[in-house]
Formats: sequence, structure tokens, C-alpha cells
Amino acid sequence: MRAMFLEFGVGHAAQWDGPDRYVRVDRRILPSVDVVCDLEEGLPFRDGIASGIFSSHCLEHLSFAGAETCVRETFRVLKPGSGLQFYLPDFEWCALTYLREGISEHVRDFVMGQQRHPWDFHRSIWDVKTLSALLARCGFVGVSVGQGRQPDELEARAQKPELVPFSCEDVDA
Repeated sequence: MRAMFLEFGVGHAAQWDGPDRYVRVDRRILPSVDVVCDLEEGLPFRDGIASGIFSSHCLEHLSFAGAETCVRETFRVLKPGSGLQFYLPDFEWCALTYLREGISEHVRDFVMGQQRHPWDFHRSIWDVKTLSALLARCGFVGVSVGQGRQPDELEARAQKPELVPFSCEDVDA
């Protein structure tokens, strides 16, 4: 059986290609989308089905609570030992650039979204500290958050542990 990977917030163009099965997820019905769902509501996949999850500039379009739901759901659907790779705007870069240059179109778009359609607005902002804390809080290990492909973006990588710990509180008495 081939591995299955998920790509969140694919929009009009898939970002991640390869020989395995990529299931592209977005909240809009588009030709490039395989599964339509709202990431803030949960994922329509069974536990431990995905070998990896990729997302490029999606998480910032969710509210903070919705982003936490999305990351918890990411954890749930990943196979043990599998990981995620997310790219998103770096708010620290935006703030420092604003202090140096004011509101450029680039800074405005990275903070607020390009606003070309109803889902193209940014609803949350992220820096290394807040994104790292979210991933750790949701159970990920090996969390690494740093500069992405460009100086203005973050890249986050994290893994679901091989063995997911539980406590006695997780068991019904």
C-alpha cells in the first residue's frame, strides 16, 4: 500500500508533489482540491492514516482556536513517527520590517492577507515562540521552527511520537 500524505490549504495550486498519494484539502471547491472541509472544524480522516502533512501559508487563515483544532487534528491523523511541515508568515519579520519601512504592500499582505476572496484574510499571527508552543502543546516532539524558504516566513517541522504517552486520566474508571 502506498503512503498517503495530506496537503492543507492547497487553493488553486498544489505545492507538494511526489510519487505517493497526496490528498489535497481546502475549504473551497476548486479543481486542485480532493477533500473540501473546514480545518477549524476537524479532519474527515481516520486516526493514524497520514504518513506526512504539508501546508504552505494556510494556518494564518485560521483563528487561534481554529489553528489549535487543526494542529490537534493533524496530530490525530498522523501515523506515529510521521511528521508535519508548515510554512507561514513570520510576524516578527513583519513587525521589524514595519518599524524600518512602514506599511509596505508586502508587510500588509503578510499581516492581513491579500483579501482577494472571503477566505484570503489572515486571522492569526505567528512567531517562533507561539508556533513552537502550539506544536508542543498538541503533543508533537522534535519541534523545529525557524526561517523558511524566504526571510519573511517560518518553517515548522515536528513529529508525532512513535509511542504516544497517556496518563491514568485518559482511561475511564
